[in-house]
Amino acid sequence: MLNLLHQKMKRVFYKVLPLTPVVKLRKCASILLTSVFITFLIVMSMNWNSEQYLSQYLKQRAREIVLSTSTLILAREVRNSSGNLVPTFKQQPNVMDESILKMPINYGVDLYDNVTFPYFNDAINSSGPGEGGVAVKIQNIPAQDKAQYDEGWQKNSFNEYISEKISIHRSLPQCMSDACKRFINSYNGSKDEIAVVFVFNNEAWTTLLRSVHSVLSRTPEKTLREIVLVDDGSKLDALKKPLEKYFSKFPKVKIVRSPTQQGLIKARLLGFVSSTAPIVVFLDSHTECFPDWSESLVIRITQNKRAVVFPRIPGINDVTFRLLCEPHTWAYGIFRYYNLNFDWGAVPEREKLRRKDESDTFRSPTMPGGLFAISRDFFNEIGTYDPEMEFWGGENLELSFKTWMCGGTLEQDPCSFIGHVYRKRMPIKGTVAQVFRNTIRLAEVWMDDYKNYFYEYKNYTLNMTIGDISERKKLRENLKCRSFEWFLRNIYTEHEFPHSVFFAGTIKALTKPEMCIDNGGKVIPIMYSCAISAESQFWYFTTDGQIFQQAGHICADNTSVVLEKPSCKNYGKWQYIAESKLIKHEPSGLCLASQQNSDRLKLATCDSSNAWQTWVGQKRRSDLRFPQ
Repeated sequence: MLNLLHQKMKRVFYKVLPLTPVVKLRKCASILLTSVFITFLIVMSMNWNSEQYLSQYLKQRAREIVLSTSTLILAREVRNSSGNLVPTFKQQPNVMDESILKMPINYGVDLYDNVTFPYFNDAINSSGPGEGGVAVKIQNIPAQDKAQYDEGWQKNSFNEYISEKISIHRSLPQCMSDACKRFINSYNGSKDEIAVVFVFNNEAWTTLLRSVHSVLSRTPEKTLREIVLVDDGSKLDALKKPLEKYFSKFPKVKIVRSPTQQGLIKARLLGFVSSTAPIVVFLDSHTECFPDWSESLVIRITQNKRAVVFPRIPGINDVTFRLLCEPHTWAYGIFRYYNLNFDWGAVPEREKLRRKDESDTFRSPTMPGGLFAISRDFFNEIGTYDPEMEFWGGENLELSFKTWMCGGTLEQDPCSFIGHVYRKRMPIKGTVAQVFRNTIRLAEVWMDDYKNYFYEYKNYTLNMTIGDISERKKLRENLKCRSFEWFLRNIYTEHEFPHSVFFAGTIKALTKPEMCIDNGGKVIPIMYSCAISAESQFWYFTTDGQIFQQAGHICADNTSVVLEKPSCKNYGKWQYIAESKLIKHEPSGLCLASQQNSDRLKLATCDSSNAWQTWVGQKRRSDLRFPQ
């Protein structure tokens, strides 16, 4: 046992102390090694746990080695004996990165014996697959690769097989306009440093590495202070020691681990507190930053600490990994009142007129939440994320609402481009109930009486445990945040919240009270069996003659009844005649009627004695208070 420990110490020491041909140094090393070994024997004689002591010793030496690498800067990348690109370093005297002291000691001497990497392409080749963001297409997957291909889709909900063919250093085009270049070049002031936080859970090796390298290679050295990789309880072996070994060569990258999966929200908070830079950029772990992605983001937040800025986000095709500078108008984040989900909307004319230059930001009511930059101080001031929200869902709207309501601005930067893989299925853990719980917390704290439109539509009563929200309400009170009505009147003036509503609920046929008007799969209104909480059967009837729901408006064209979005501009208004229970189409003078042998609605000559034309409404909720 002692001999084994002596040999272990010897291997450790000669890895720490670089070998030299100078004999005198060798002799000094031998004396020092002997002293260390004697000290070790003394410790054992004091009945200390030898394994624990050796572990502590190795970790201390690992810390010294980590600190020594902080005095090195990347010089260039060369190919090793395996053909992979590895970084080489040159000495930079008298430089010490203090943030390294806070790095978790996840790596060091002798900790990476026999560690191998998963397959990846790290070639720098301008003509390689996917270079320039072009699509990679393989018509016929070889039979021997079919299982691997299928497994990649199952695990990731994107084409991992194609991702592995593309270099982790692949090139992307310059997307910035000339106006953006002028904006960046005209700025002569100082710029704050950034920390980039990636959260991952069982992320594919190649997409994670490509995400990180796109930041490392396309962010100015003076701007990037650190990259924090937050492992949210991953189970894949490749994301343990292989990941640590790979990034041990990059002193600006630190890995923070949660032993169990906490979800995106809590994991991002872990990354936030583990970072130190004055600006924090949150990115998903399957993204790619375009050239100069950070320049304008940093300038805007350096100039306005209360600005939350998100980039343009072209999609990385989940099949071919195509990623190009495709022009788009989606710079305006909105949300739907009936499900409180984020959505994109067209930029309103008033916002287009406000912008004086192509490089000016778009002010956006909400943001998608996956990719954004924020001042550390402002994020702390507005309470970061709600720490009681679980996994993901609702956190982006919560941050959007309180940014505007508590004195900040939310902007999309037309000069910053970051690609993102949009997956059709979420491969991570998390339930609909958890998302709904998060949404209720958001509504209760920030939406005032407007929350009741959501509750009415979902037919929801406060019957689930959402946790304590008193601290979040106190935060809003202490910050003297504005009302949600102010947000709708001044920021999201194009909102879809119902107004002038005299009835909200189901509309039933008097002849068949078990039958209700249904949106017919969002295609055409029909008569269908009533269901108490069916969203497809919930309708608003307004004083200006509109009958509508989220799927569209009930409209009439001659004798046909159809469903239209966004409104019945060309089809006129409806009038409900309470005495006769008729619903009259004003332009035609005809009335809405159900049919005995069909589920379709039609228009017919008004006849109060015809039971097929009589309707009764059943309010869904009479216990809710709505804004006046």
